[in-house]
Amino acid sequence: MSGKLIIEGNAVYELDEECMLRKRLDQTDEEEKQRQQEEEDLAAQAAQAETLRQTAQSLQHLQLNPNLGVTPEYNKANRDAHWDSTKAKEAYKDQTFGNKQTVRTADGTLLHKSSKAAKNKYQHGDSGAAWARHASETDHVIPLKEIHERVKDNPFLSDQDVKEIANQKENYQLLSKRDNTSKGAKSEWQEITSPDADLSAKARLSRGAGAARAELAVDKEIALRTLRNAGGEFYSGAKTALQNAAVGLMV
Repeated sequence: MSGKLIIEGNAVYELDEECMLRKRLDQTDEEEKQRQQEEEDLAAQAAQAETLRQTAQSLQHLQLNPNLGVTPEYNKANRDAHWDSTKAKEAYKDQTFGNKQTVRTADGTLLHKSSKAAKNKYQHGDSGAAWARHASETDHVIPLKEIHERVKDNPFLSDQDVKEIANQKENYQLLSKRDNTSKGAKSEWQEITSPDADLSAKARLSRGAGAARAELAVDKEIALRTLRNAGGEFYSGAKTALQNAAVGLMV
């Protein structure tokens, strides 16, 4: 042990230099920890202040935009008035058929653009019900009711947003009237995985791939419109990030 003597008057003291060094080092470490803690506290306070600022900005934007907010109750009247789009569904059918009057589904079923044409050709068979297997209808892959349930409590979306999200072409598919009626209010995943659904393996696979694309497109639009309507400063960056993430999955 090393040390030194200190004489004060008639008293003599021996100091342990190693002990004093350890004390000085411990004091330095404690001061460094305190400094780091103070820096962390300041950073946390700054982050909290920024969060509060963005929240206040979003709430102010919400107050200034009375059109935001989704009609909370889902029923046929509200569906027809706010969220469904006959025009968009007809446009999708026209685009799918092009200049043809018939197309074939993934499992080879012939669909007619005109229900009248399907009736004229097939109504005589199966007690008149066969035509429904060949008459075409535009279906929401993710049902309107399901989308409404996801967003009805989102204060930064409007009924118009819901309408545009639900009726984008990525959320449409062409089904026979029979298959569309069979699906009813079920989700696409419920329908294509049901052992009771009269669907071929090829049709199930094709519709499953379409359901995955629709989920991606709908979720992306919900996120982007929420950010945009909330006045979020990260909307532009978030849009680019979501679009880049979607590239591989949308092929």
